[in-house]
Amino acid sequence: MAIALFAGCARSYGDTDEFRAFKRDALTAESTNKTEFAQNYTYNLDKGVLTFSDSDGKILWKSDKYWFVEDFKLADVDRDGSVDCLFSLWKSYSFGREFAEDNDDAAVRNHLFLYTIRGGYGKQLWCSSNLPRPIYSFELDNQTLTTIEGEYSDTEKTNKAQLTYEWRGWGFVEETRRVIKTAKISLAGDIMLHDNVLRKYRTGAVNYDFSGIFDGVKDLSRSRDLFIAGLEGVVDAYGGNEKISGYPRFNFPFEILDAVKLGGINFLVTANNHALDQGFAGVKSTRANLINAGIDFTGTYENEKQYNEYSIKEVNGIKIGIAAWTALDNGALSSMGDSAGFVMRAFDQETTGDVPRILRDVEAMRESGAQFVIIALHWGVEYADEPTETQREIARLLVESGVDVVYGSHTHCVQPVEIVEIETDGVKRKALIVYSAGNFFASQEVLDMPKTQRGIIVNFNVHDIEENAASLGEVSIVDTVCEGYEVRRG
Repeated sequence: MAIALFAGCARSYGDTDEFRAFKRDALTAESTNKTEFAQNYTYNLDKGVLTFSDSDGKILWKSDKYWFVEDFKLADVDRDGSVDCLFSLWKSYSFGREFAEDNDDAAVRNHLFLYTIRGGYGKQLWCSSNLPRPIYSFELDNQTLTTIEGEYSDTEKTNKAQLTYEWRGWGFVEETRRVIKTAKISLAGDIMLHDNVLRKYRTGAVNYDFSGIFDGVKDLSRSRDLFIAGLEGVVDAYGGNEKISGYPRFNFPFEILDAVKLGGINFLVTANNHALDQGFAGVKSTRANLINAGIDFTGTYENEKQYNEYSIKEVNGIKIGIAAWTALDNGALSSMGDSAGFVMRAFDQETTGDVPRILRDVEAMRESGAQFVIIALHWGVEYADEPTETQREIARLLVESGVDVVYGSHTHCVQPVEIVEIETDGVKRKALIVYSAGNFFASQEVLDMPKTQRGIIVNFNVHDIEENAASLGEVSIVDTVCEGYEVRRG
């Protein structure tokens, strides 16, 4: 049985408080403004107002003052030889439904209208009225409408599906529906245990208890499917918590991994300038302790076989590829002998010369089935608030060549986060660059630089909107601070 798009519902009309608030927020956000030309007509969208004009500039039609138009697409939908305009909008009586408190998201729409120009005037061909589901995006290809639609409920706004509709002369009719898989991922900064932290949490001759240090963020971390942080140091290099040490040659007690698990952190990046603080023994012990704790990781390796086995995590049915590189090793790689070539991926951050090497990892992960790729880079200048120009160029080259997320660390302070829109062969996609997430857990008060106690958690969703590929979705940032030897939201 054919299902038409969509159910209608009448509501009170006028300049309601809800609509004024929505319009204010939508104008504050980056709303769509654009102009297109077709068949001697001009279609212009400016600050929520859509107009059709003729070649002399005369306005033939203007959207209602109680509408907020968000986007439009042009196509000959009804096959009469004239261009039609399909546009999305909110209108004043979109509010007041049972989920009104949920439908304030400026990223969605809940109306689709189809207009054409006939006899010198704008004429409505079809309208969706009040949609039962929010629309996050829509595309129009001749008579085929493709939408990304969500759900409104008391507990979830992000369950999404991709639907296609075909024009049937009197309206759009649903043809296919595919549930969109979503992976919720978070990136946090580095974890380090300095001497004062070791003294604070020591409970016996060789025993430690860090169990509560991530309690302030575990409500967030446990709500995410994949929560990634940097482990900047070695775990129990000599067994039995012997020779535990802080800066400058870290050797963490194995109990830190218990705290990591309790805190909801389920993936660690181990490639950094302190990964080789205890030589090859530290590499082996860190890997063994992580495996024993059941925490996934990538970054350091015992042999060439491990080096060439990429980390591809399947998260809610989406395959996420993660590779880690470091620009710094504290001079330790040169002393690793035959192990230097595989123990850790190293690159030069002073030039772009190693970008092709990193991209070979990206290509290999894609060939192994990765739908979405994260490249972790331990890089930058310590305590610098901004990346270098070369870092910016490296990041740009990576995302333009297929990397979805660049995840930076090392600086001990937060650096900028950028969402980049890239267009390749007419196809647009978004990528995320986190130059440095700062410190997640550290105690560098001796430096008298408060910024070293701060970090960010970058939350983003990944959607498999296309077959065999996934794309960056919603992004948000949470500030964190490490005070009193515990992490909490800033």
